[in-house]
Amino acid sequence: MKGDILFNNLFNIFIVSLIVEAAVMAVFSLAAFKYASNKKPIEIARDFFVLIVSVFICFNVSAISLFNKTGLNVPHPFDLAITSLVMVRLANLVRDFFASIRFEK
Repeated sequence: MKGDILFNNLFNIFIVSLIVEAAVMAVFSLAAFKYASNKKPIEIARDFFVLIVSVFICFNVSAISLFNKTGLNVPHPFDLAITSLVMVRLANLVRDFFASIRFEK
């Protein structure tokens, strides 16, 4: 296994997750969502939206793959699922970081 290529792929996924999180933040920062009394359904919808966007991006862009050119022979559906979940988790880390900066929590 080539660790440097795996790290490079992970960094590329992090950059894409930054872009995904910025786009989702733009949609879910509307004033109508800020004054909702129950924020839990909005958070669930937001997480689901990030998951769908991540799967769509990973499915359509073959260069965004965690195990691409690492020497590991992972079947495409598993690679797609793992890469999408890693992208969602990195997007959540970015969201938590921005929330801690803005003191939203």
